[in-house]
Amino acid sequence: MALSKEDIQNIELLLEPMKKDIISIQLTLENETNCNIKIIAEGHLDLSRKLKFF
Repeated sequence: MALSKEDIQNIELLLEPMKKDIISIQLTLENETNCNIKIIAEGHLDLSRKLKFF
């Protein structure tokens, strides 16, 4: 059973909101989560440097 062009177009229409959600999640990971991980890592590095002096 082969899919017609109309079937494929309907599938693409159904997938469009999912694509937007995935892009939104990717942007959140790149912009917020990665930034917060860097901040935490910098804090740990500072603590590590302070502990070396004691």
